[in-house]
Amino acid sequence: MGSIAILATTILLLQSVFSLYQVQYYNRFVRSLAKKYRGNKGYDLLTDVAKHLFTSAVIVVVTDPNGEIMELYFYSGLTIFSKFKRFEKFDGEKLDNELVSIMDQEKSRLKKRAFKQLVMKRMEAITF
Repeated sequence: MGSIAILATTILLLQSVFSLYQVQYYNRFVRSLAKKYRGNKGYDLLTDVAKHLFTSAVIVVVTDPNGEIMELYFYSGLTIFSKFKRFEKFDGEKLDNELVSIMDQEKSRLKKRAFKQLVMKRMEAITF
């Protein structure tokens, strides 16, 4: 019984350490993108997360003043070894509902959901 408690405690501690690592990685990545576009008026950095049980997908998008995508990154997976991956095929595209229908061709449901959530938030911000 004591060994089960020690094992459970060890697992929880490791999970906490790895979660902190992922949060730091995310913060460093977003900070580096923000630094890259600092001083450029009208550029927006948008992020969103979609979760499902043990996995999650994070989307980071930089848009220009016209709402066109400058850079788009996805981070998905369940290990600390996952990294943000650039999706250049969306560069220059307008961040709108039309792009959501193109994104529906992606295989990952989490990526699709994160992207849709991001676009919907963006559209809400524009309409108010």
